[in-house]
Amino acid sequence: MRTRLLLVICLALLLGLLPTAAGAATPAGKAGGFWHRIQWGETINSIARRYGVPADAIVATNGLASANRIYAGTWLWIPSETHPPTPPPGPTCVAKVTVRKGDTLAKIGARYAVAPLKIARANYLANPNLIYPGQRLCIPFRGVPRGSTIP
Repeated sequence: MRTRLLLVICLALLLGLLPTAAGAATPAGKAGGFWHRIQWGETINSIARRYGVPADAIVATNGLASANRIYAGTWLWIPSETHPPTPPPGPTCVAKVTVRKGDTLAKIGARYAVAPLKIARANYLANPNLIYPGQRLCIPFRGVPRGSTIP
C-alpha cells in the first residue's frame, strides 16, 4: 500500500513538471511563426531563403549554438508573421516518385524526360546530390514515363 502511494505521488510530481501542450507550442512563448521539420540536405540559409526570414533570426529564436549544426528530422521554429508557403495550385506535381536505392535525380529525370534541376527545384532540394531511398519526390510536368504505354 505504501509503495503504491509513493508511486502515485512520484507520478503526480513528474506530470506536474512536464510542460503543457499549450506552453510547448512555441519556443519561449513567442508568437508569429510556425514549425519547420528539417529535411535532409537543408541548411539554415536555404530554410531562411525559402521562407524569406533572416538566417540569424532562425538561429537566435531556436537558441542554436551554430548555424552549421542542424540535423534532418528535427524541428525549427520559423519566426514569421506569414504562414508557410503552400504549393502552387494546379497540376505542377503530376507524378510522385519514391526514390529507390541507386537512384539519382539524373536517372529519375531521364525516366520522366524532365531535367534533374527542375525536379530539385520542385522539391526544394538544397543539394540535388543528396536524395535518399524512401524519399518522395514530385515530378513537375505532365508526361508518361519512358517504357510505359498510354492506356
